[in-house]
Amino acid sequence: MDSNARKYLEYLREPTSGLMELYNIAKNHLLDDIEENLDNGIYDSRIYDGLHQFYLKTSLYDFNGMHYELSSLFLDKILKFERAISIQIDKEKIYFLQSLFQISSSNTVGAMASWELATKERIRTTGLPITTTDLIASLPTHTIINPIEYGYSSNPFTVSVISKYSFLKPTFKEVISQLSGLDAISFLSSGLRNLQVAGLIGAHNNSLELNRIFAQEIINNLCILNESIIKDYPEVATTILLKKKRQIGKMLSPATLGLINLNVSNILGDSTGGYSGLYLTLQLFDEVQFNIQYPTYLNNLMTSSLTVDEFKAHVLLGIHALRNKVLHDYDDTLCYYSSSDLFLKTIGLLFIGVSVTKNLR
Repeated sequence: MDSNARKYLEYLREPTSGLMELYNIAKNHLLDDIEENLDNGIYDSRIYDGLHQFYLKTSLYDFNGMHYELSSLFLDKILKFERAISIQIDKEKIYFLQSLFQISSSNTVGAMASWELATKERIRTTGLPITTTDLIASLPTHTIINPIEYGYSSNPFTVSVISKYSFLKPTFKEVISQLSGLDAISFLSSGLRNLQVAGLIGAHNNSLELNRIFAQEIINNLCILNESIIKDYPEVATTILLKKKRQIGKMLSPATLGLINLNVSNILGDSTGGYSGLYLTLQLFDEVQFNIQYPTYLNNLMTSSLTVDEFKAHVLLGIHALRNKVLHDYDDTLCYYSSSDLFLKTIGLLFIGVSVTKNLR
């Protein structure tokens, strides 16, 4: 039996060894290519063509570890080459790819850091920042865009409300197109995390027991994102001078929200000087009443015929209440941890919240 036949039989018995050998061949080939390009004086984004093709042709989820290792090895060679000959090489694409790989593994902090490095490189080489359009265009359709779109559009809460309010964008891509910079990265990360959480819930017979902490992270992330979007309104800076005071309660107070949208503010009411408006009638801020009223609150949002401003005010109330709940501790006694359906609807509420906070006027 020749060596090729022996290897084939070995791969049949242990497929993993065959996969790793093929990966090592591809890795060594790609690393040889980048060394050759650098030695030939190619210092622009062309040096990443091989890595980018590998990324496009292999599933991001199935091969994410390989993708990230390769990008790290590429970056290490480039940084060493830069130090050796005192020259700057265009590293935008490698940082951008690393940001996508970190997003897919739910490393939001690492993804944001890589995104900032990619943006810094873009500004250094062109004078212009990376746009959300660039981000979307770089995502594989079948392995990233389509699954995220399905997760977003099939959420029971988003399905129930999108058709009722024209200002709500019907697709994930349309929502993220309204965002920029780290807000867009955060929303993309939540879209991927939503797929992972929903998959885990389904795999464990709708149980949240095995992934509560991981599941809560998506709620934390979406709450912070919605708060971050509200901070972008100029009225926030003019009414709340100190940045550390720009917290969601103050930003939704009549003094600030009333300048952004007076009608929404009047419906929502006030939580800073005694409760009024929705803060009073829907007691989501009461420790005991939250678990009692929250399921009814969500159901009413899904089934009631509210005006646009009423809907916005109700969603803002939910965002504020959830933000308060997740800010201080990991409380697994909250009602949405005992019902996977309620948990998924909560994610849907916060997804819709992004459209609401982005379109408060």
